[in-house]
Amino acid sequence: MTLREAFESKMMLLDGGMGSVIQTYGIKGANNDMLSIEKPEIILDIQRRYVDAGVDCLTTNTFSSQRVSQHEYHQEHRIAEMNRAAVKIAKQAAAEAMEKYGRQVYILGDVGPTSKMLSMSEDVNDPASRSITFDELEDAYLEQIQVLVDEGVDAILIETIFDTLNAKAAASAFTKVMEKRAAAKVPELAEGSAAADLKPVEVMFSMTVSDASGRTLSGQTVEAFAVSVMHMHPLSIGLNCGLGADGMVPYLRRMGKVAPCYISCHPNAGLPNQFGGYDDTPEDMVRLMGVYLDDKLVNMIGGCCGTTPEHIAAMRKMLDALPADYERRKPAPKYATSPLLRLAGLEPLFKEQVRPSNGADSCNAEDFVKVGERCNVAGSKKFLRLINEKNYEEALDIARKQVEDGADVIDVNMDDGLLDATAEMQTFLNLLASDPAISRVPIMVDSSRFEVIEAGLKCAQGKCIVNSISLKMGEQAFIDHARTIKRLGGAVIVMLFDEEGQATNYERRVEIAARAYDIMVKKLGFDPSDIIYDPNVLTVATGMAEHNAYAIDFIRAVRWIMDNLPGVRISGGLSNLSFAFRGNNYLREAMHTTFLHYAIPNGMGMAIMNPSAIIEYKTIPLELRMAITEVIYNTEPDASEALIEIASRMTAAAAAAKESGTKYDPKAIFAMSTGASSSDDNASAAAEAKPTTPEERLQEALLKGTSTSLQPDLMELINRGDSPVGIISGPLMDGMNEVGRRFGEGKMFLPQVVKTARTMKKAVEILQPYIEAGKDANASSRGKIVIATVKGDVHDIGKNIVSVIMACNGYEMVDLGVMVPEDVIVKAVIENKADILSLSGLITPSLEEMCTVAKAMQDAGQRIPIIVGGATTSPTHTAVKIAPCYEGPVFHVRDAASNPGLVQKLLDPATSEQTIQENREEQQRIRDKQNGIQTEAASAMAAAEKTPLERRYLCDWSKYQPVEPPFMGESKLPPIALEKVIPLISWEYFFFTWKIKPDQEEAKKLKADAEELIKSLTKPEYALRAVQAFYPAAGTENSIKFNTGRTGTDSDFVEVATARQQNPEGTCLALCDYVAPANANTASIFAAPAGKDVFRDIVGAFAVTVSDAFVKRLEKMKAEQGGSDYDVLLMQTVADRLAEAGAEYLSQELARTNSWKGIRPAVGYPVLPNIKEIFNVAKLIDFGSVGISLTENGAMYPQASVSGLYISHPEIDYFHVKV
Repeated sequence: MTLREAFESKMMLLDGGMGSVIQTYGIKGANNDMLSIEKPEIILDIQRRYVDAGVDCLTTNTFSSQRVSQHEYHQEHRIAEMNRAAVKIAKQAAAEAMEKYGRQVYILGDVGPTSKMLSMSEDVNDPASRSITFDELEDAYLEQIQVLVDEGVDAILIETIFDTLNAKAAASAFTKVMEKRAAAKVPELAEGSAAADLKPVEVMFSMTVSDASGRTLSGQTVEAFAVSVMHMHPLSIGLNCGLGADGMVPYLRRMGKVAPCYISCHPNAGLPNQFGGYDDTPEDMVRLMGVYLDDKLVNMIGGCCGTTPEHIAAMRKMLDALPADYERRKPAPKYATSPLLRLAGLEPLFKEQVRPSNGADSCNAEDFVKVGERCNVAGSKKFLRLINEKNYEEALDIARKQVEDGADVIDVNMDDGLLDATAEMQTFLNLLASDPAISRVPIMVDSSRFEVIEAGLKCAQGKCIVNSISLKMGEQAFIDHARTIKRLGGAVIVMLFDEEGQATNYERRVEIAARAYDIMVKKLGFDPSDIIYDPNVLTVATGMAEHNAYAIDFIRAVRWIMDNLPGVRISGGLSNLSFAFRGNNYLREAMHTTFLHYAIPNGMGMAIMNPSAIIEYKTIPLELRMAITEVIYNTEPDASEALIEIASRMTAAAAAAKESGTKYDPKAIFAMSTGASSSDDNASAAAEAKPTTPEERLQEALLKGTSTSLQPDLMELINRGDSPVGIISGPLMDGMNEVGRRFGEGKMFLPQVVKTARTMKKAVEILQPYIEAGKDANASSRGKIVIATVKGDVHDIGKNIVSVIMACNGYEMVDLGVMVPEDVIVKAVIENKADILSLSGLITPSLEEMCTVAKAMQDAGQRIPIIVGGATTSPTHTAVKIAPCYEGPVFHVRDAASNPGLVQKLLDPATSEQTIQENREEQQRIRDKQNGIQTEAASAMAAAEKTPLERRYLCDWSKYQPVEPPFMGESKLPPIALEKVIPLISWEYFFFTWKIKPDQEEAKKLKADAEELIKSLTKPEYALRAVQAFYPAAGTENSIKFNTGRTGTDSDFVEVATARQQNPEGTCLALCDYVAPANANTASIFAAPAGKDVFRDIVGAFAVTVSDAFVKRLEKMKAEQGGSDYDVLLMQTVADRLAEAGAEYLSQELARTNSWKGIRPAVGYPVLPNIKEIFNVAKLIDFGSVGISLTENGAMYPQASVSGLYISHPEIDYFHVKV
């Protein structure tokens, strides 16, 4: 009978404690695992006693038998020996059980947690650091588990799990061992199946609840833990250690509801007593464990710390007393038969499959998963800037804001050509793990480079989503990537690409989806509920007919996948849909909302999106809603034109509002009838000066994308004697350049640019006969351009748009397609005698490939201009990485519309040389900046004769005496009515937050809105909360030292570090300079003993925050999404000003009542910039008494909180310290 069969047939009994029993043999402080080698008779005797007690399972004496734990004993070289010896002893005890009792006893290879943690830092000052890597820990477990399996254990028991990521490293090692074992027996079985004649080896997990919160030490709930390890299809999961038998009950109930496997529990013999021992007798434990059996909570019981063979014998009697018809606990439904999405951060995320329906109101849309998109360096310029600056604190704020706004999952992408994507992914995910407010939700590890994905998975203890894999690099790479994701416990997004490229129509989408499903489910055994398809949300309303069916084909494909591929889920990136209208945020949000309105009822269950930017469908004006619907469903040939016309009206209204200084309302234009709108447009047009010359009319035609007036205007110029090519390079290109400028500024949209290009093409067609007829003696070809999407990248939409625009401008385009290797590109350049090479790429690896192409061009002796473009490209990467590979000029363009103007300058002998030289100079400037040329200030600092500390502020303490505070010690203050602080609001900083000048008309309206809001807050429930404290203090060279005097011990001393200015000359100030040092001879009689010293100064601390009612009102506004972004931001900025005003009010009260003078430096502000010092201030005052909590990184919640110090030196003033 196998171990699994035994679980299926009866209640199982595990053995008890090992270490506590070893101590009864007079052995203390030993390396217990080495006793299997040095004292095997003792280990054998203990295991014989457990066999006599009636166990079904014996654990090997290998809890710490891996190199990480054995490093402490310098026994790393004996890992194989001690594991082998331990299994041999356990097998002997089991064999004796069969001989003596005729009972089969199974051997569990015991694998403990080590003293290291992968999910938490050991350095409080560096939460991103880890004392060990995933790979190092996995290797240690691999060495141990390999021996245990080779020696013939029946299962690997990974137990006492306090960090799930550690357990996942052990699980990954187990999988590698089993794959190696299967491959050695039958090579073709390395793909995941088990050889029929190999002895099955099970894996079992047991976590430790650290306290009454029901979480592991690393913060996971029992449900999240279960989700995070279930990819291993374990025989059992359970609980051990940490608590006594009764303390386990509520967590066993919770675990049992979600576990599709058996449940085990081996608790301690109660909680440790004051001497470190355990007091629960065998009778106590049996009594307390009765509920386990009565309520069918477990399938196996046993004991942990403090339990002995006597405890286990009592449990045996309890199990033997069960009636013959006792019905054992049944596992929860298996994952493979359930479409339930199961993900985990610190907490679980359970979402049912969004089921297709016949209408938006009848599907389970509440199970739709919102993936926050803003932690993506490719999609958020702000996030990229923060990561480049290593400003991780603000970067974490972006993640936290998304969770607050309702994101169920946080997408993290570090794919940028100038970043070490792997290192940044690891750093950021480690930092996320340190902030429970963010890490409570699952992570989507997003990268186009699989090594980055793998590194990210090794940083997350929960169950992540991988974004993404596809078949574009072939089936074997797809299989390898899927198998790695499965081993590391992730769900995965499958992009619908294959070797031929991206699926853009319905037929290709369903073909690739079906193929991927067969590979993953039938060949790899992937759980269908862990497969998430992305059928490619593509840009619509581009003005290109071939794009018109993109949205409806997506929706049709979604429905087919949901109807034909059981268990899977559908996702997509919403921002792609509306990219043609960048700059028009309301229109884009309306498009996303409308798209989801139709896609969700067809089965779309997830989207990567900005959770705060979705508007309610019914609030979208009917005209706009219908226009978007027609575009999505492609019902009318001119649907895109109608939406473009609406976008133009919205843009005009926004410009008019900006010009007049009024608040722009994107819905306002829909309040008017179409006729009224047209009338207004006509009146506006009439008011403008009409173009009078043919050149002006041609430019106007290009801007509007109309061609009705081209023929007469072009003929007028030809008849006037103008050169046809001169017309193209003159007024027509002037018009195209203006289009490019407006597009770059977001004043024109992509569809309008395409319309303009078509107008340009029409103009060239009209002029072509005159060029060919020889009417222009100087006529010449406009130029030939080879264009390609580089190898490894299948994205072609951007490339195609460039091709259309350039062809419309009269250039001959040689389009090589996508996934083009460098040798093919170079060959095409040479054979076609190209004037320009244009390279396109969307994903980060394309940046490296562009460097490869540039080197190949260099080696081939080519020196023609190379132009690079695409979403991940940038001027900096082009200058730093690509240009140095190639002696010819390399240019970066940020959008399609910029190409014609640049190419015209490059191919015009009159402007080419200057254009290339200016580009080289600009790229050199970028490289100099990137290389970090030493500044004059740094040079001066290096040459300074004295250090900043030697140039500190020096005070004559003999004339100094501290101001007497209102009290000594700590005091929570009465609520501060807002009426008292409103006059103290600093409106200057309020306007600064809104990036607006106080004298602007819009600022007056903004302040009026703020004052109206404040008026509604002048109620008792919105009064501010505050706490103050004053303590004896002394200044040191780099800190202020406080004596709180609470206990009379050294723990009373608290130090707050004070950063010092680093000026190259003059005085370098620090706050500690203004606090009297210990034992100073001051003019004051104040003297407070502090150990061997006397503190002669007094320094205070404070914290002010908004009320709980205020916080709830703000959070309710966010949650309900009833307030606009403006309203939420207004309330947040008002809250900040009120908290600051509250701090100023307290300072003024000190001045009024105690003649206090000095400053109140707040933590995180320029004079006290290190936010980490908030943790030391928290030792001076009780933040919790006023409802303030701190994140691991030192951020205060509520965000509208201010905390700092009171320093009363008469000569102190605010100064700035750069860190």
